Amino acid sequence: MRVRRVFMSFRTGLALGRRTLRQAEQASPNTGYCASEESFSGSICQDLKAALVRWRGARSCGIQVALSPALLASSDSWKRPLGLPGKQVQRAAPALIEERCAGHASDELTLEVRLARHSLYALALRRALLDEIRAAAGEISFRLITSIPAAVAQVFGECAFTSGGERIEIYLEEGDLRWRCYPVDGPDSQGGLRWRGQEIEYAFVPAVAAAACDPDKVPNLARQLPGAGRSLLSRLRDPIVNTAAAAALLLGALGFHFHREAEREMSALLAARGAAQEVAARLLPGQAVAQGSLLGDLGKRLAEVGGGSAEPGPPSALAFWREIGLHYPDPDTLGLSLESLDLSPEGGRLSARVPAAKDDPLKNASQVEGQLSRSKKLRTRGDYTVRENQVQVRLRMDFSP
Repeated sequence: MRVRRVFMSFRTGLALGRRTLRQAEQASPNTGYCASEESFSGSICQDLKAALVRWRGARSCGIQVALSPALLASSDSWKRPLGLPGKQVQRAAPALIEERCAGHASDELTLEVRLARHSLYALALRRALLDEIRAAAGEISFRLITSIPAAVAQVFGECAFTSGGERIEIYLEEGDLRWRCYPVDGPDSQGGLRWRGQEIEYAFVPAVAAAACDPDKVPNLARQLPGAGRSLLSRLRDPIVNTAAAAALLLGALGFHFHREAEREMSALLAARGAAQEVAARLLPGQAVAQGSLLGDLGKRLAEVGGGSAEPGPPSALAFWREIGLHYPDPDTLGLSLESLDLSPEGGRLSARVPAAKDDPLKNASQVEGQLSRSKKLRTRGDYTVRENQVQVRLRMDFSP
């Protein structure tokens, strides 16, 4: 293994040739690279796993891989069909590529096509092999999977050299870069190519090209991987849609709940208004009572009935009812169950049941009488009967306005 320079990882490039696996890391867009070369065992997945174990920087920024055309079903560049717009060329690309992929059907391949002005750049890899490469990388993401000639053409432009048993020729035709790549048994080319003021040996040109290549300017099979090549908005689309759907369901449920509560409140309000109208018709006949003013009008009427005049009027059952209401005990506290209540202007009778207390059976019953006896206008006399843990309460009440 040979190491040229070492920097913190900015991009990691792997070039898998016919005989060697070469790696390169670029520290930043304007600095040098760290490169190494190893013999190729013949298994892409094994070599890829071994390389990624040593190159930890790939875990933080992803990797860019350039494959030898010998490992690809197709990595050609040829003249673009004349007279066809871009969309039609994209639709016809699978059929055009399949003709150049001997022994492979289009449904067995993962295809990627990029169009130039006068050229068509194609890339095809067996789908099973692409799945193996992705599995070998584990949690590391791919930023680029392309061919070595495509990466070299994008980074270095026109050139020709032999490296790792392959001859790479990149030339300019009709204003577009095109390439040829074929196996050779001759020795590797000596020297290198200039890249940003540095001399890159031919042996490491493919790896540096893989690290420095722009994934959007070459055929890139990484776009075909699940979740790869998607914009931030497209990656967030599904979580946003799911969250919006959940929020819509929640808001719908809350709206339905509050709608039912509003209907219940409205029904109670209408019932209360009906009861108020009925009370007004019975107690204030012939008097127009505005909505919400029943209590005020009843208070005025009670003041008139119970007020001091030169000649006090006869006692009123309405005033008697009011006095009972002011001093009537809390039925929930005593467990009071009212059975009957008869009122007249002079007095009335009350019949009810209360539970018998364990220590004093008449305790709750006496509290009923005691609460009503607090009124200065009422005089009460009680009669109690204990039956089966219940006390029958009968009160005689006299009213003096």
